Amino acid sequence: MAKIYTRSNSPYFWCRYKGPDGVEVRQSLKVPKSKDFKEIAQLRASELEIEHWKAWKNGKLDRPLYTFDELMVGWIEETNPGSADLTNISILKEVFSSQIIDDIRGKDIADCKRLWRESGIKNNTIRRRLSTFSSAISYARSEWEWDIENPIVGRLPPEEEFEAAHLTYEQAQAFVDALQKRQFQPYNASHLFDFFILAVHTGMRKSEILRCKLSQIDLDNCCIHLGQYQQKGRKRTATPLNTEAMKAIKRRFQYIKNKYPDTIWLFPNPKSGGDKCIKDVKTAFNSLRKEVGCPDIRIHDLRHTFASWLVQRGRSLYEVSKALRHSSLKPTERYAHLELDHLRNTHGEVGYVPVNFRGRKEEGQSYSLGAKRQWQEALKRKQSLLPKSKTAHSSHTVLKLVK
Repeated sequence: MAKIYTRSNSPYFWCRYKGPDGVEVRQSLKVPKSKDFKEIAQLRASELEIEHWKAWKNGKLDRPLYTFDELMVGWIEETNPGSADLTNISILKEVFSSQIIDDIRGKDIADCKRLWRESGIKNNTIRRRLSTFSSAISYARSEWEWDIENPIVGRLPPEEEFEAAHLTYEQAQAFVDALQKRQFQPYNASHLFDFFILAVHTGMRKSEILRCKLSQIDLDNCCIHLGQYQQKGRKRTATPLNTEAMKAIKRRFQYIKNKYPDTIWLFPNPKSGGDKCIKDVKTAFNSLRKEVGCPDIRIHDLRHTFASWLVQRGRSLYEVSKALRHSSLKPTERYAHLELDHLRNTHGEVGYVPVNFRGRKEEGQSYSLGAKRQWQEALKRKQSLLPKSKTAHSSHTVLKLVK
């Protein structure tokens, strides 16, 4: 017999029962979870169970049914998604675990979006979560030939545009001054200085810097190689190292040589004796940003700072997109407003073309007098070609000329 239950993240009653194949089925009843609707929910659950068994008896369940959990387990094993996708899957599992994919409808997606919004989740985060679900379904349809519908298509919330926060030159100087003092304080995250320099001068993400291995660093070509599964784009790329970034790398090498010569990490974790890398710098950075008076600056804003400075220095959005390793120009367009100063200089060049838009002052009124004289002469020639018979129009014209 079907049993009903409730979930903390759903406003409806849910039911569970064993299907004809012995697999437990769980799904939303779309009945508000309230004592007043409990009996209705139980009746609806029983109806669903009966409908399921009738469909099996009539041969309508020949098509295999796939659950959310089966989908995600297979997708993870074959595609090896990044940490962001894995986080999204763990959140999606709270909502769709054990559900048959064909039973997930548009209304379920709408309810999911509404609950997340009520929890304060922004549209861009909701888009990323549902996009992970949609990617897994699309993979199953194309690679495994699963005959399932994709309920996410056409239901992603609109993307919100936001202005990327970045450090000004004065703010960056304040960070550097504070970090230099911390270099001599062993219990105050002295490694944060080199992390800050690499983030601002390479635009690398936090995880890309902290999980960087010594084998990825190419001193001959002054770059850091990034593997397929180390970045969002899933492509093998390399990030150039400028003079300041190279100085930071050499400082790390000297530190490793003195402290952990056998480590494989650029940022070895002292707590593990260098066997593991530092997982995060969030605590130290939060303390630092309050110290320098920039409480709203996040770690990821260091990447925005790198991009913003490039645009302000006259680099095109295409160049910045390549430097950030974006797969398209769209995410780079958030820095477009910073091109104003560069475009102001570009527009200023028009002011130097060899055209005097104010006219030649030395000739005074010669232009207007000459134009009037030429007009009068042209009008006289036109009158000489008119018929000799006088008309109201011709008399009026001659009268004007005499004046």
